[in-house]
Amino acid sequence: MDAQLVDDPDAGRHRAVGRGGRSGVGRAARAVETAGVAVDGALKVAVCVLYLVILIVVNAGVFWRYVLDDPLIWSDTIATWSFIWMAMLAAALAIPLRAHMVADVVPGLLPNRWTVWFRALYYASFIVAGVLLTRSGFELVDVTGDRRGPAVDLPLGWAMLAIPVAAILFCLQGARCLSRLGSELREKDDKAVDVGL
Repeated sequence: MDAQLVDDPDAGRHRAVGRGGRSGVGRAARAVETAGVAVDGALKVAVCVLYLVILIVVNAGVFWRYVLDDPLIWSDTIATWSFIWMAMLAAALAIPLRAHMVADVVPGLLPNRWTVWFRALYYASFIVAGVLLTRSGFELVDVTGDRRGPAVDLPLGWAMLAIPVAAILFCLQGARCLSRLGSELREKDDKAVDVGL
């Protein structure tokens, strides 16, 4: 067992001590964070690969169109679909990095005590957006699934699948960040209890 409950008379309650703080919560938080790190790694690789695909396809399209005077009819479609996927996956990757614009601007305008609440609202908003986008994204995939893309013989649903996939990632990343925020608050609380505050 990682932690055990002990009486803490100063705090007037039981608290967990030992490795990992609160045993069940600590293990769950570590598991969520470990999975999140793996998801972040996969997202970084996917975003980089999609960026390379866009660079190669767009440059090939320009070369074939203006140098060889024989345009590639599929290059615009593949580049557009790659950009859709890259943008949606990068948006999910930006959540734990707090790289969305509002994450930098608004907390600077708030008093320090409200910053934690804003961060919780910020992360929760991605969960709500993810839940809403997941359903409508799968409906969009269903509607466009049988149609073929322009200039390529691929289902349009493949491009639209980026929306529900990213929406699910929004939920996972938002939950991960809320878990991390909760762990930070518990650590602050435990430190405050340890020093008798």
